[in-house]
Amino acid sequence: MFSLQYSVNRKGFGNDLVTVEKQLAEHNIIHKEIEAYHLHITELEASPEYANRLKDSYGELLSTSSQRQEDLTTLHVFMQSCTQQLMWLDMEQEERKQMDWSDRNTDYESRSRKYEDIVNKDIVEKEMAVNSIQDEGDRLLKSNHPAKATIMAHMDALDSDWKKYLNLLICEEAHLRFMTDYHKFRKDVNEVKDQIDKKNKEVDRRYRVDSKDSAFRIESLLYDIQEKQKETDSLGEAVQALQARSHQIVPLKFRHEKVQKPLPVEALCDFEEDEMTVQRGDKVILKDNMDPVTWLVADSSGMTKPIPSTCLVIPPTDSESISLADGLTDQYSHLRQKLSYTDGMFRQRLSEVQQSTPSVESDGSDEKECVQYISDLEKVYSNMDDLERKMLFNLKTPLDKSKPADDAKDRVKQHQEFAKQLKILQSDKNKAKHSAENFLKRTPKCSSSSKLSSKINENEEKYINVSRLTVDYGEKIKAASSLESSLKKTNEMLLPKEQALAQEFTLPGDVSGIRARCQELKTIKSDLRKTQQMTDEAANNLRNTKQQCTTISTQYNEQCPDISRQESQLHRLQNRQSESLQETEERLNRLEESEKLLSNYNTSYNSLDMWLNKLPKHEVTDHETPESLQKKVEGQTKLVDEIRSKEKEETAIENLGHEYLSLMQVNAFDVPFESCHKLFL
Repeated sequence: MFSLQYSVNRKGFGNDLVTVEKQLAEHNIIHKEIEAYHLHITELEASPEYANRLKDSYGELLSTSSQRQEDLTTLHVFMQSCTQQLMWLDMEQEERKQMDWSDRNTDYESRSRKYEDIVNKDIVEKEMAVNSIQDEGDRLLKSNHPAKATIMAHMDALDSDWKKYLNLLICEEAHLRFMTDYHKFRKDVNEVKDQIDKKNKEVDRRYRVDSKDSAFRIESLLYDIQEKQKETDSLGEAVQALQARSHQIVPLKFRHEKVQKPLPVEALCDFEEDEMTVQRGDKVILKDNMDPVTWLVADSSGMTKPIPSTCLVIPPTDSESISLADGLTDQYSHLRQKLSYTDGMFRQRLSEVQQSTPSVESDGSDEKECVQYISDLEKVYSNMDDLERKMLFNLKTPLDKSKPADDAKDRVKQHQEFAKQLKILQSDKNKAKHSAENFLKRTPKCSSSSKLSSKINENEEKYINVSRLTVDYGEKIKAASSLESSLKKTNEMLLPKEQALAQEFTLPGDVSGIRARCQELKTIKSDLRKTQQMTDEAANNLRNTKQQCTTISTQYNEQCPDISRQESQLHRLQNRQSESLQETEERLNRLEESEKLLSNYNTSYNSLDMWLNKLPKHEVTDHETPESLQKKVEGQTKLVDEIRSKEKEETAIENLGHEYLSLMQVNAFDVPFESCHKLFL
């Protein structure tokens, strides 16, 4: 007992959660042993003076042990809360430091949504949690908790990490704005470029000077040309706006390209960590960006220091953005020139036709009707061409990575609308064709009859091509939608099991708790086996999608932009399912082993405790005879021998307890699931 008092007095407090957990578990066992002494001390046969001293010593030991147990418990609760927040903050900081903020990251939209959720909701809850922990730390310090140094160190670490996290959020907001501007600029450039290209192709296809065209036909084309010139005015405003925006775009590409010469960069936030110190707005020179996470920069004094790249931005201008805007301006100017030139050519041709052809009312009426049929057919052709372009655009455009299943489902619905539009266009085509053919039968010698015949054939060919694309792309997007749906369902079923495993930190402290945990793990194991059917379904859907992609590649020379991602996503799901199942089985084995150890410990401990409680009392009274005294001495000698014989049993019980404590420290979650943070899917 005196050695226990000495040992308890000398024990300190760990500096980390694992050490404190171990100290608490060990002391709980020691405290239980100390409490067991109480019965034996009260029943001890000894002189009153010795018994009183022993009771005083025991009272002091019990009080010291109880206080240490309370101190360890409060410290453990504080450190557990603090460590969880520190781990979360460290993970969040590392996630932002590791993030690719360059042009290669196209998932910025989902990241922006996540950032908005953090700023509008999560950060308030986290700040309350951090403040609550700091308040608890202050309370412990005011109560003179013996682990003052450990508590202060954790409070300082939490305060420092919280400030770093807030600063990195400032950086994230800026980077997301840069990325949004960068990609939106390119998207807008492409949209305007597509409109210019479309008008260029339309001018080349429709507005050709033909010696066989009548005056009515030329006048109709001239009117269309003038309308096209008016339409291009709005494009000119868009081109000018893009030209101005191009000078405000951040050169994101430089973030992943090796710097060829020192570049000026600017700090987005305050950051201080070891030797890394920078203030928001500081202008420094980028020397080396080979490490994408940490850049080497030189300050105004020329001193080189490492800074997290997330804290830095390479300011405008971006030469590629300016080049894109300049190229767009050139294309627009070329279109204007082409329209102006075509307008002049048609005016000249109209003048020539009017001078060389006498005006005949009947012929003019037939020609005017023919020109109208040509215009009707061209309108149908243009509508079919627009529909074809929309389907090809969807075919080339990847699904939204943040919600591919929903995007695929929306595209299936959109394609159903395309199919309905094609049916309407088929009706329009047939109607225009029927009217044109009747006209040709009635007036075969009209000046523009050959042009009208060629337009009928062009429309038929265009309709065949658009119909085939509608069928092929329809099959492809339906297969892709089924695949994305099965991938999403598999992830949704797998993710809660991974989260359940991730939340398990230590083994339960009693047999009933272990058995309950075993049952939970068996349920998880059963559910994980069911996900095998879902991954098999996803694999089958992937094969179907690949077959449709082969058709698309053969018929249209286009590649499916999502197939590589879908294939790797399925592979990750299969690995996660397999690894989660393996982790669950390993935990079940550990739990069964711990249940056996704890059951043996409890049985042995209770047996020894019962034996101690049944020890005979050899009290000496005033009425003892020599024979009775001799008998009690012999009984006491026998009891001492019996106690010595129990030492091995006591050692075995201690070993079982230590073995169980060691097993309690095995709590790592090894399954690398992605859902809770980046994910996926």
